[in-house]
Amino acid sequence: MQPAAFYPVRAPTALPLDLIEVKAHLRWTPTDKDALITGLIRQAVQGAEAIQNRQLVLAQWDYFLPYFPKVISPPKGSVPCA
Repeated sequence: MQPAAFYPVRAPTALPLDLIEVKAHLRWTPTDKDALITGLIRQAVQGAEAIQNRQLVLAQWDYFLPYFPKVISPPKGSVPCA
């Protein structure tokens, strides 16, 4: 029997911080380091999500349960109803 698991249906398409906002905060106008800054934003988001055990950007996941339990408690914390 397979354990309970999350399967991604739709991955996040955006980052919670925009490159323009970060560059404005850093007071950086050249465009030669845009790829580096975007990579650093991605790493910071992944680190924050790992520490908080939450996802910062909306995505869609399927939660597979091998049987129907009496109480369902998602491992990523509470999930808001849409």
